[in-house]
Amino acid sequence: MLKEFLNQKKISIYKLSQTSGVPYSTLNDIVNGKIDISNCKAGSLKRIADSLEISMDELYDICSTTQYIISEKYGIAGKITVKDKKYDLSFSYNGSEVTFTLYSVNAISTRYIKEISEWRIDEYIENERIREGLNGIHYYAQR
Repeated sequence: MLKEFLNQKKISIYKLSQTSGVPYSTLNDIVNGKIDISNCKAGSLKRIADSLEISMDELYDICSTTQYIISEKYGIAGKITVKDKKYDLSFSYNGSEVTFTLYSVNAISTRYIKEISEWRIDEYIENERIREGLNGIHYYAQR
C-alpha cells in the first residue's frame, strides 16, 4: 500500500502534497485507504506518480485496495479489500466462500492488517474443525 511505500522512501504525505500539487486531504485519504484510487482523477495520479518517480501502473499497484495473503498455518489464500472505509477479508474453506468485515481503516489496522487477516483465517478454520469434531462425536454417541 502507498503508506508503506512512503514510509520506505521516508516521504511524508505533506511533502508529497507539496511536490505533486495534489491536496493533502486527497493524498491522506488515498494513503489511508479511505478512497479507492480508481475513483481519483487521472491528472492527480499522474502528478503523484511523477513526484514519486514511478509509472502510473506502479502507483496503481501500490495503491491497490486489494491485498492477497496466505495463512502460513493452513495454506489458505485470502483476499483483503477496502470497502466503505473498512477492511473485508474473504477466503474459501471446504467449498464455501467466507467473508468477514474486520476493522475500520486507520493507522494501526493498516499496519497490522495482514497479520490480523491471517489470524482470522486460522481462528475460523480451528473453530470449524472443532465444530466438525463435535458433530462427529455427537453422531457416534447417538448410534
